[in-house]
Amino acid sequence: CKRKGVKKGVAQKVFGQLAAFGAFGFCRAHAVSFAKIAYQSAYLKTYYPVEFFLGLLNNEPGLYPKMVLLNEAKRCDIQILPPDINESKGKFSLEDGAIRVGLSCVKEMGPSSLKEILTKRREQKFNSLEDFHLRVNIERPLLENLILSSCFNSLNGKSIHHLLRTSQIFSQLFKNNNNNHQNKTLLEIDLLGLTVKYHPLIAFKKNLDKIERVKSSELSAISEGKTVKVAGVKVILHTPPTKSGQRVIFLTLEDEEGLIDVTVFPSAQKIYASDIFEEDLLLIEGYVQKHGSAVSLIANRVSGLRKMTNY
Repeated sequence: CKRKGVKKGVAQKVFGQLAAFGAFGFCRAHAVSFAKIAYQSAYLKTYYPVEFFLGLLNNEPGLYPKMVLLNEAKRCDIQILPPDINESKGKFSLEDGAIRVGLSCVKEMGPSSLKEILTKRREQKFNSLEDFHLRVNIERPLLENLILSSCFNSLNGKSIHHLLRTSQIFSQLFKNNNNNHQNKTLLEIDLLGLTVKYHPLIAFKKNLDKIERVKSSELSAISEGKTVKVAGVKVILHTPPTKSGQRVIFLTLEDEEGLIDVTVFPSAQKIYASDIFEEDLLLIEGYVQKHGSAVSLIANRVSGLRKMTNY
């Protein structure tokens, strides 16, 4: 600036403006990049919804786990097919306009076990549970998980419950397998990290029906400051640093209709920290907070749903 004849005071003022711009200029550039991605994503979700969700599920590029992505796919009327020992690929796959859950989702499934299953299947599809057990050498815990994940339900038109009854190897496993959709839904969460047909909250329907609960789609109509109860799957938890040095927990829950943002301040953390960090399904009581169009909840009480209902 000096070489070009700009006075020192003016140069310092310009430099100060540039320095101030640097504080938010990156954010603006970042926002443009996000806007472009949001536009492209909205286009793909609208015109190629199955392919859009399939790509997300197989790459998981964002914050949300596959359970949340699958639940959103269901809300978009996309059919989700359970893992199948003869039809599933390693990852999620497209099948007649539906999304088929991949075998790699099954708990205890490692690369070597998956490779052996797919190799044996290429030679010849499996025709029974016994056939699979004879041809594939995998550990019993994985075999049990494959059974309980419904991977063998399509074999010979027999339900897995018939297969379990007729197999001495798994007779005890059958005794412990309560066949109702509440238990099945929670079993899917534990074994697959997702639910195929029902939202996880279906397992707690009887208990939740007794509670005056607000769903995510209803929160925007609730007046600010009102105390409400919400329930959902814990999908995101983070504790960013604060100026005060005190820990503030930001949670995102997912219920049957969408996402709910929750803030937990230190006073509530002292009482409910174990449930917040250890439980995967939560019932939260708190008051509504609004910032423009954004709605969130400030938590007063937090409870683990599994503890409440003995699941």
